[in-house]
Amino acid sequence: MNTIDNLLPIQNQSINTDDHNNKKTTNSNLDLQNNFLEIFLSQMQNQDPMNPLTNTELTSQLTAINTANGIEKINSNLIELKKQLHNNASFQMSSLIGHGVLFPSSKIYYDSSKNTIFGIDLDKDATSVNTDIIDQNGKIIFSKKIGPLKSGIHDWSWNGINNNGLQVKNGIYKFFVNAKQGDQPVNCSPLTYDNVQSVLTSSEKDTVINVKNFTKEIALKHIRKIF
Repeated sequence: MNTIDNLLPIQNQSINTDDHNNKKTTNSNLDLQNNFLEIFLSQMQNQDPMNPLTNTELTSQLTAINTANGIEKINSNLIELKKQLHNNASFQMSSLIGHGVLFPSSKIYYDSSKNTIFGIDLDKDATSVNTDIIDQNGKIIFSKKIGPLKSGIHDWSWNGINNNGLQVKNGIYKFFVNAKQGDQPVNCSPLTYDNVQSVLTSSEKDTVINVKNFTKEIALKHIRKIF
């Protein structure tokens, strides 16, 4: 954590099985076996007496039914495993609720009751890093030289004091970062901070979080730091 003027340093799961699905799979296996027996008996009753079923043909059919049963059991086990992994991920993600996180955004929310956290993700080392905070009218209200910095994630907190030494109003602001290595620009991503309010998990879609001060959903994979 870096400290600069007006930017302050930041100080049993259980898995339930689905009995209904297990019964459904068992019934499906029994149906498959019964169907095979019915077909087999029909073949025996209607076979050509001059050309009866051989032991090889019988063995082949028995192998086929056993293979089908085995595949169905494997599929059932994979579905159950997927369900358990999803339940485990949901349990772990729910622990994020109430925590602060950093995620990509150039917007920050200032609340006079506490300092506002923001950060950057530098692609490589930078010899100079400068940041500007801008109000809703596009006016620069706070500027500061931060660098040099190593590559990676860096974060700070801002106490809401502008360049004139005055406290700004509560609300949403934007910040921009200019990073360079010598005369060459360094790519960096702005990161904003907010508190996790809820976590939405789905087996079909990416897990997302809802945060307190911004309306958009944030994909879990975009979280850069957890506080």
